[in-house]
Amino acid sequence: MNSETQAQLVGDAAMQGRQMPAGGQKGNPSWLLTVLGFVIWVATAAFGLFAIFLGRQTVVRLVGALSRDTYTATLAGHATVIILAVGWLFYVVVGGESKLRLIPSRASWTWFAAGAGVELLILILYVLI
Repeated sequence: MNSETQAQLVGDAAMQGRQMPAGGQKGNPSWLLTVLGFVIWVATAAFGLFAIFLGRQTVVRLVGALSRDTYTATLAGHATVIILAVGWLFYVVVGGESKLRLIPSRASWTWFAAGAGVELLILILYVLI
């Protein structure tokens, strides 16, 4: 790499507010972050389906213990599945369409962490009840 090309690369990086890595080559780990984000998105989506099942079981157990009416417990379980499924679809679609494009930013990682936190909360509630 000649000195003129290297100076242009350093100038381009300085204009964009980035530091040039040692050796004068552009470092771009965004493909690795994209793959990691996709894997995390698929894992949280799959765990979300399991969380829907656990959430339904938790509500059915709780309502069944309080009312002793199987119809009410079943209805509450169905309503829980519908509510959690709509939330899961929203998470998967928004996460897939917009947050995977923004992987290098903090917003997408915050989105994945919030989804995983809600799923872990459902798991903890299932274990406690």
